[in-house]
Amino acid sequence: NACAQNTQWAIYLFEELAKRQEWASDLWGGVFWRLRLSTFPPEKLKWLLEVLDKHFANSQSLQGLAFFLFNGVEFSDQKAPSQETLQAMIRISVHIWQQIRKAEPAKTDEFEKTEWTSLAINHPAGYIAEFWIKCWSFIRPVSPDAHLGWPDWLKGPLEDMVDNESYAAQLGRVILGNQMPFVHMIDPAWARAKLFPKFIFAQVGDEAFLLWEPHLKYGQLSRDLIIEMLPLYRQAFRRFRNVQNEFAVQLYKHVAI
Repeated sequence: NACAQNTQWAIYLFEELAKRQEWASDLWGGVFWRLRLSTFPPEKLKWLLEVLDKHFANSQSLQGLAFFLFNGVEFSDQKAPSQETLQAMIRISVHIWQQIRKAEPAKTDEFEKTEWTSLAINHPAGYIAEFWIKCWSFIRPVSPDAHLGWPDWLKGPLEDMVDNESYAAQLGRVILGNQMPFVHMIDPAWARAKLFPKFIFAQVGDEAFLLWEPHLKYGQLSRDLIIEMLPLYRQAFRRFRNVQNEFAVQLYKHVAI
């Protein structure tokens, strides 16, 4: 609690733990859950990110670390992290993804009944997927590679998130399903080839609800996207005849638009 109220206390604690090389201490995780990245002064943040990048790849505090680094990162011009900080955060996010990508087996049942979006936004995989999307949305306008779709650093991890059969990958796909207009705008061909098949019940069974739930309940539409997705909506009608009424109504509302 002292750390949550006073960032200087947290910095002092982190520095002491680092001096003692107490990388496995539970104190790291306890502080991660109580702090916001934006409260750290730039010079201390640079040191902390270097420490985290170097020593926390195999940490037991990855969930708290992911929360501290990526939950609620602000990308407005006044509050966005510096480019140096963003590059460090990107490196750490990819490292954490490598640790969690196969840590838990994929869920195999109750796809229709599960509140997927709620699970995703409270899991490291969801924190990271949201960070990647918001980060590229922020960097892209000034990037020389803006017209090339996804940046090189993100292509591999995104492909892994889409193709991997694990719980973390499932929750990452939930976030992508929630952000379909942006994903489609960045690279329409990639969206058609990689994500559209995940909506098709005949191909992936009820796991298609992983994408439909966030897309229908919390996502938005664009004109280009709704036109391209019409075949996906049509194939979903048969399966949605037997789902809870509120969920099915969302499907019909999308088509009516």
